[in-house]
Amino acid sequence: MRFLDLPEDIFIEIFAHLEQEWYSVRNEAFQSLRLTCKALSVLAEPAVFAALDIRLEGTNLETLASQSSKFGVHARRLTLDLIADNTEKEWIEQLAVPTRDKHLSIVLSNLSALRDLTIHILCLTTTTTTTTTTNANENESILPQTVSALSALQRVERLRVIEGTGATKIWSLKRINTLTNHVIQALLKSSGPVLKSLSVDSMSVMSPDTFDLIRTTATQLRSLVLRNFFGIECRAMLSEEKTWACRETLRKLQFHDCRGAHAGAIASGLSTGAWAKYPLDSLEVSKCGDHDDFPSAPYQVLEANLTTLTTTSSFPTRSNNDTAPTTTKNTTANTISGVRRRNANVIEKAHYEHEFDWEMQLLGLLPVKHVTVTKTPSSLILYMLEHDLFPGMETLDLIEWKEGAPDSDTYARIETACTKRRVTLLHSAEEIVACSCPYGS
Repeated sequence: MRFLDLPEDIFIEIFAHLEQEWYSVRNEAFQSLRLTCKALSVLAEPAVFAALDIRLEGTNLETLASQSSKFGVHARRLTLDLIADNTEKEWIEQLAVPTRDKHLSIVLSNLSALRDLTIHILCLTTTTTTTTTTNANENESILPQTVSALSALQRVERLRVIEGTGATKIWSLKRINTLTNHVIQALLKSSGPVLKSLSVDSMSVMSPDTFDLIRTTATQLRSLVLRNFFGIECRAMLSEEKTWACRETLRKLQFHDCRGAHAGAIASGLSTGAWAKYPLDSLEVSKCGDHDDFPSAPYQVLEANLTTLTTTSSFPTRSNNDTAPTTTKNTTANTISGVRRRNANVIEKAHYEHEFDWEMQLLGLLPVKHVTVTKTPSSLILYMLEHDLFPGMETLDLIEWKEGAPDSDTYARIETACTKRRVTLLHSAEEIVACSCPYGS
């Protein structure tokens, strides 16, 4: 039997091995196979166009638009690079942005089977909206036809948005970037019911409209990862007594450097089951909250559930030094038993980083099996252990201790406390967000 006479199933098995290679290696291999002969060309064509990389400023955009009706049905994964600068008319004219916007929208309209979408947005503009709403229907975007085409994609299961900028003003002011919000809103409205993973690593922040779509439309969401994107504009909404649409499916939740992510709101939302009905596989909270946060902020969920989480609303005060926090009265036993009764679901693993003492008190109410703590004073870690916070903890992972450290006595007490609680102490932790603060734990 000739090689080309083998059943198609055999070729599919062979091609499956190529799918495991890096993107560039995979594409080169399939393109070479397609040029071998007509028989292999027919078999390899779906794989060649299964993963696409399209740039707004690319030289082949017009060609892709003219041929997208032929190859678009094969596309399952797309990496899309966008550039936005709506303050420089010269830039728009030189790049012919309206024409490219049209060509890109044609390509996107033919990718009906797209499952995996990564969008890189380079924002060159320093002008961003100062309002708290950015409705995608207002057509404010520099790429209106592209946004419209994205709103027609109904089968996207994994969405990653990575935003970079050459404009320091966006980063320093944490402004709402119109294009980023419009892109995410469009995809939530179209693919929200099937979206399983959403990750946004941004320089700007989301609008309240965008967050409301996340919590109301993404009914199948399993993973939500936000870096910088959750700002002060949405802080109060995070603490609203509202059930998330992904409550039945959410397993992974991460807030990194999000000023609007209040520790009390996170503890309340998870402890009451409003965000996740079943225990999370992974929870990460790093460098979150704002300097004007308070332990008992007037948020509905927090205030309504403090009585079920703890018998007192008095939490350790904000500490500016590496000393153990103090409370007005000892209610730890009642606090922990209350949590266990309120929520028997134990989070598989959690990583807390750069938290104030009262923030750790609130997050420490959540039952977790495997806890990692980094960039936190060792005295605070000791306090948490000695007051039986982190109920259900089996392992505690910290950054490796340095010999001769000034707080070596505290380290010894941490080891003793772990032994007393039958907790395995590890020293393999790595920080989530690099910084230069003095805390090495």
